Amino acid sequence: MTGDGVHGGGMSGGGMSGLSALTLLYVEDEAALRQQVATYLGLRFGRVLTAANGVEALDLFEREKPDVVVSDIRMPGMDGLELTGKLRERAPTLPVVLCTAFADVSSLLEAIELGVNGVVRKPISLKGLLGAVTRAVEPVVQRREIEALRSERLDLVSRQLGVGSAMRRLAEEATRVAASAYTGAERKRAGLFQTAQGGTLFLDDIDTTPPAIQAKLLTVVETGRFFPLGSSTPLHADVRVIAASNRDLAAEVAAGRFRQDLFYRLGDVVLTIPPLRERPEDVEWLADILLVETSAELGTPPVSITDEALAELKAAPWPGNVRELRSTLRRVILFSDGDVTAGAVRQVLAGDPAPKVPTQGSVPAPPESLLLSDLEAWGVRRALEASGGKRLKTAEALGVTYKTLRAMLDRYGIP
Repeated sequence: MTGDGVHGGGMSGGGMSGLSALTLLYVEDEAALRQQVATYLGLRFGRVLTAANGVEALDLFEREKPDVVVSDIRMPGMDGLELTGKLRERAPTLPVVLCTAFADVSSLLEAIELGVNGVVRKPISLKGLLGAVTRAVEPVVQRREIEALRSERLDLVSRQLGVGSAMRRLAEEATRVAASAYTGAERKRAGLFQTAQGGTLFLDDIDTTPPAIQAKLLTVVETGRFFPLGSSTPLHADVRVIAASNRDLAAEVAAGRFRQDLFYRLGDVVLTIPPLRERPEDVEWLADILLVETSAELGTPPVSITDEALAELKAAPWPGNVRELRSTLRRVILFSDGDVTAGAVRQVLAGDPAPKVPTQGSVPAPPESLLLSDLEAWGVRRALEASGGKRLKTAEALGVTYKTLRAMLDRYGIP
């Protein structure tokens, strides 16, 4: 792609997470290499813009203001060194990494004088290039992290909740509650309420709490005192309590399943999170995050999602909200080989696919040996054949990660 070509990026875990917020401009006159490198970097950066020469790159920089530029040195027209000089005039602190196939000392010296942040030799090692670019943008990432820490609580909460207007309103309400007058404690102790001293105790699925526990919780909330396990000396609970429920607690009170007095004590401020079906604009945002998290959890390569598959997800009712969306995407990844498609989403939402039970004739005969290794190898072969050779399905059937399955296949010489 040339001109204002854009390769969409994803999010990645660990130390790479800061890259997902950045835009990278890659300049290379060789089309095949430009496509390959841009696709690779697009998995790490939020956006990757591409240009075929310095003139295109300069025009693209003026319009898009990328956070980092990676450029070949030798290109027709405006080369990488001239481009770097013009970029330095416009953005003196912009990170620039240059690529070259030639051991041209004069060019390298000029690059150093221009203050480039890195030079990568061709043929390009994708891993080496990523390392050089990551080092070059470290100051940018650090600066943005500091800015994020200094930003308003509202922005922080909003990023955690979603991108739609309904979640924005919820973030505003939560921010006002968080800013209320609240005294902390100087001592920290071990235990449930003890560990939360001076902070917040979050109680999820409060509606499932047994009656006996509800009574004890009411005592702590009302009196601010509790007895540590095995102690007869009460302690003061300096804790803010936040409780969450998937059910209508007022209805649970009316049905006699939840204490009315506890309901009123916990209900000073009630924040209602809109169900996912009422905020389809958040589905794509959530899907991007969940796909990366799930791929990392399963040990599978990163996957992308088609526009048609996103449309299927946005149209679904999601009675199970985000948890159901996470489970759906997990099954799609497990039972498909490649990117997330609309067909795969429809199958999973319809309750399919599932590992097919093989016919008797297709089941490998069990080994005569009772050695654990032989039995395990037989089990792997059987699961692999039952899944039609699909390794992701095989890993799910065996209850192991994709990475573990690959190790088992290598260990037993199974192609």
